Amino acid sequence: MPQSIPSWLTSIALPWVNEETSVFGRGPLIVVDVGEAAQLATHRAELGAAILVGVDEKGALPETADIFDILLTTAPAPPRPWVEVRSIAAALESLDAAVKSNPHAAVTLVQVLRAQKSVSFETALLIESFAYSTLLGGSEFRRWRAAKPRGAHTHEPDPPVLVERDADTMRIILSRPGSENGMTAELRDHLIEALRAARLDDAIKMVEIRGQGRVFCSGGAFDEFGTNEDLALAHQIRTVRSVALALHRLDARSRVIIQGAAVGSGIEFAAAAREVIAHPAAFFMLPEVSMGLIPGAGGTVTIARRIGWQRTCYMALIGTRLRTRTALAWGLIDRLKDA
Repeated sequence: MPQSIPSWLTSIALPWVNEETSVFGRGPLIVVDVGEAAQLATHRAELGAAILVGVDEKGALPETADIFDILLTTAPAPPRPWVEVRSIAAALESLDAAVKSNPHAAVTLVQVLRAQKSVSFETALLIESFAYSTLLGGSEFRRWRAAKPRGAHTHEPDPPVLVERDADTMRIILSRPGSENGMTAELRDHLIEALRAARLDDAIKMVEIRGQGRVFCSGGAFDEFGTNEDLALAHQIRTVRSVALALHRLDARSRVIIQGAAVGSGIEFAAAAREVIAHPAAFFMLPEVSMGLIPGAGGTVTIARRIGWQRTCYMALIGTRLRTRTALAWGLIDRLKDA
């Protein structure tokens, strides 16, 4: 586990550093002690696609330049952008495995998160979608898709979304519990229409989204991944029919209540709401990098603007469950639902 800038990095002439710290060289993951930040900052531009991880084994939480993509510490309950881990070695092992398994997706994730830091919500969604479409045409996603044969389509009763009105509140209920409210194109389109109708009705003061069954939303329906061979068209669909954007435009009039799992797109669109409430046993995951992709339902925007781009980077690369305690501390959710 490197604790200082690797000697090979300082020995490379600057014009070739970008190549050597990419998927074509020794690999994009570079781990250094946060005390090396000042020296590393002078060469950050030349590092290009490198994924920089700063480690703080002493739990001292020193001041650092904004050059790291992930910051790991052993200090308890650290402030943003730090991520608390029990074992830095174990966390680095998981990060290394994720990057080695899908280096193109991992690097693209970091590039997208960096590019979105100072642009509008709408522009950030466009950046995400362009990158997502690129990865859909890549070898890493094709490998994942080949290993996950599509199952037979199971018909569930209509409608996929229920809409109820209670005075000035509109309740939208994801009503496909048999498939754990997986985000099919059909469910997405019905959800979009409900949100658009709410935006046009000034009498509606609050839009509340819930899910039927034990799971709020299990994310994108696996059987639909990669079915649209026209990637340019897929990009247009993602941007025009973005649930995250529709919720964002409702602004203060939006609330999401999560039970069970909120996976992939399930937490990506939910994070766009003004208020996110979760049952104590809920959990959250971004598994897309393990599929050769990045979050594509707005998550690099909505989640990053709640918890910061560096914690989003860690959450997406690791891909494991984030429990409500951490989600609440980070600001991914706003409060827990009373029993």
